[in-house]
Amino acid sequence: MLENAPEGHAVSTPSLYRAWLGVVALMLGGDGLGVEFAARWADPWLHLVLTLSVSGLLAWRMGASAGLVTALSMALAFPLAHDFSPGAPHQLALASVISTVSLVCLLIGVHHPPRAWRWFVISALLAGLGNWIAPARQTVLLLGTLIAAALLGWRDRTALNLPWRT
Repeated sequence: MLENAPEGHAVSTPSLYRAWLGVVALMLGGDGLGVEFAARWADPWLHLVLTLSVSGLLAWRMGASAGLVTALSMALAFPLAHDFSPGAPHQLALASVISTVSLVCLLIGVHHPPRAWRWFVISALLAGLGNWIAPARQTVLLLGTLIAAALLGWRDRTALNLPWRT
């Protein structure tokens, strides 16, 4: 059955996730079988990349125990792991990756004030990209970040000196 031939159907999602699927399909052969395998394995690969990169980044900046706890929690946390189900590609997987890395960069910036502005800039750029992919999810995270920053500033006045406007 053709969907609204010859025009096709409307696409209301950003193309970044479709580009990811295309890259995975090209890595797996580029033909119809590669596309089929890409649909099956693209999200679990994203989960693996997310888990390794975030736990490695936290281990590098905050110690091995932070990296280990992060790796275990990211591998076992049901709501997060559900976004990366094999055989059910969805743009929320990429949104989860971008949102998580954005929050981790912000956390590193808060814990390393001498170079905080670099981490805050990376976090803001990733938050903007996450807002493009999944605005509802990123808006909730940004509101949570705002509340957490206000509580941190209330508890510790030196946190107000961090480059929040960056």
